[in-house]
Amino acid sequence: MQALKRLLAILDIVAATGAASPAEIAAQMDLPFSTVARLTRQLAEEGLLVRGGESSRYEIGWRIFDLAAAGQGSFDLGAAAVPVMTGLRDRCAETVSLHVRSGDQRVCVAAVQSEAELRRVVDPGSVQGLVDTTGGEVLLAGEVDGEASAAVGRLDLSPDDVDALAVRLASIRARGYSVGVNEKLGITAISVPVEHAGRTAAVLSVSGPMFRFSSNAAEGLAADMIDVAAHIARLIPGGPGHAAP
Repeated sequence: MQALKRLLAILDIVAATGAASPAEIAAQMDLPFSTVARLTRQLAEEGLLVRGGESSRYEIGWRIFDLAAAGQGSFDLGAAAVPVMTGLRDRCAETVSLHVRSGDQRVCVAAVQSEAELRRVVDPGSVQGLVDTTGGEVLLAGEVDGEASAAVGRLDLSPDDVDALAVRLASIRARGYSVGVNEKLGITAISVPVEHAGRTAAVLSVSGPMFRFSSNAAEGLAADMIDVAAHIARLIPGGPGHAAP
């Protein structure tokens, strides 16, 4: 029973801080480093913890989310969100996608493609980084300061890049969304957070070719997207105002 309590305490610490090293956990639990190192290794072997990037810090692992989904009747956020995403696509005529964070990346869990001949295509299951994309930076902005700093610290960024990113994240938090133009790819995108249980559970994005979908057009979608994101949040079990899809 003591071992089980220690394992649960470790998971609680990592969940509360976003990421923690064995040394940090040992200090909080007042246990020998060797004991905590062994327990965190065991949790990682079972998928309950995962190392964040190349650092020694652990984050909550994929198996926790699988267990949570099973407890909620195998809730599929992407599938639940597609109908309301389709309505948004029909109104804006551009590609709509939904992404969640996985470690130091973001993964597309659903997409409704634009029906225009020239369009941005986003494939479900595709993976992108957290920096220099509107969706990734909205996910970072949704973290508490300690978690965001830990995630940024694991990225290969220069001090100037870190400072510039901090300014962008502050702007996203103040505005509630992010608009970006990638001139190299010819793409404009806007992303808003899907808030659930006090944190950013996912990010909703709209993207399209910049010759048709300008930054001004993207800005004009913000209010509609924030409403859609709130609708998606209400579909997630366990939150206030939960409604069946």
